[in-house]
Amino acid sequence: MGRTLRKLMNRPMEVGGAIVPLPTVKISFDSEFIKLVDDYYAGDSIFWAISWEKLPTEEGKNPQSVDVTTSIPHTQFGGLTSWTRIVQSYTVEFYVLDK
Repeated sequence: MGRTLRKLMNRPMEVGGAIVPLPTVKISFDSEFIKLVDDYYAGDSIFWAISWEKLPTEEGKNPQSVDVTTSIPHTQFGGLTSWTRIVQSYTVEFYVLDK
């Protein structure tokens, strides 16, 4: 199963010659079924537009999961950094509606 990862982040800033890690946000999904059409940052929000690459018509292939992972650094004394990671999972389903 192929996974696509898309990461939006800023360049790390330097403080006194040390590189300080910045928070990151990434989106991941099964690229066999879903494709990323567009992504952009506006105001305080990140937007992703996705569409079907291939419809999940096989048994056991529906629904598809799209995960958004936010990583937040916590720099401590001595330059050690611990990270908080928050994963938000979204379910994308394909339905056939009869007339």
